[in-house]
Amino acid sequence: MALTSVTGWRWVAAAGRFSAASRLTDRLCQAAHVLHLLQIQSFAVSVQTLCAIAVERYFAICKPLKTRITNRKVSLTILIIWLIATIIALPAAIFIVMERTFRSLELANYLTHCKFMVDDLFHQIYHLTLVVTLYVVPMLTMGVFYTIISHHLWHVKVPGVSVRSKMRSK
Repeated sequence: MALTSVTGWRWVAAAGRFSAASRLTDRLCQAAHVLHLLQIQSFAVSVQTLCAIAVERYFAICKPLKTRITNRKVSLTILIIWLIATIIALPAAIFIVMERTFRSLELANYLTHCKFMVDDLFHQIYHLTLVVTLYVVPMLTMGVFYTIISHHLWHVKVPGVSVRSKMRSK
C-alpha cells in the first residue's frame, strides 16, 4: 500500500496480515491529508514572508521617514500571510481520497492508496496556480523591490554628503 502526495512524496506502509489493515490505510490516508496541507502551507508561508521582508526593506531604506511599522501592521501582515497560505493549501488536503486498487475485498484491504481525486483540468489549474502564486509572483515581487533598493543605494545622494564635500573644497 502506498500513499502518493500531490508534490510527489511516496508513503509506504506494510499492512501485512492484520485484520485491521483497512483501518490502517484509512488512518494513513487521513494523515496524508494533514501532511499535504502542512507541507504546502509551510512553503507558502515561507515564500510570502520573504516577500513581506522585501517590501519592509524597501520602505526602511527608500522611504525611512514616511512609514512607521507598528505592532498592529505586523500582526495583520502575519495573519494575512497565514490565511493566504491556508487557502492555497486546502485543495491538496480536501481532494485526497482513498482508492481501492483491487475489486476483491480480500485484496482491497491490503492494496489501497490515497489519490488526488479531481479531473485533469482542475489538477492542472491547481498546479499552475501553485507555480504562479508560490514562484512567479514572489520572484517578481522580490526582484522589483530589491532592484529599486539597489538603485536607491547606488544612485541617490545621501543627505549631508554634498554639504560636507562643498565645505571641504572651500
